Amino acid sequence: MQLTFRIERNAGFHLLESPLSSDQQVVELNDGRLEITASVIDSSMLEWWLRGFEDAIEVVRRCSIVTVKP
Repeated sequence: MQLTFRIERNAGFHLLESPLSSDQQVVELNDGRLEITASVIDSSMLEWWLRGFEDAIEVVRRCSIVTVKP
């Protein structure tokens, strides 16, 4: 799935050096937070990881990725 979230810079700084995926995109927002978009696997491990950031993170969008077979 395609995940977009906003995270406090201090909490998400490590994602600049260790991206979630090869297509990760990072935008620094005017309020200092980072907005990160990446293709990830929707799993209980992802939910656990997101919850670990508590109030430092805001999930903006989750979109399923649909693969079309030829």
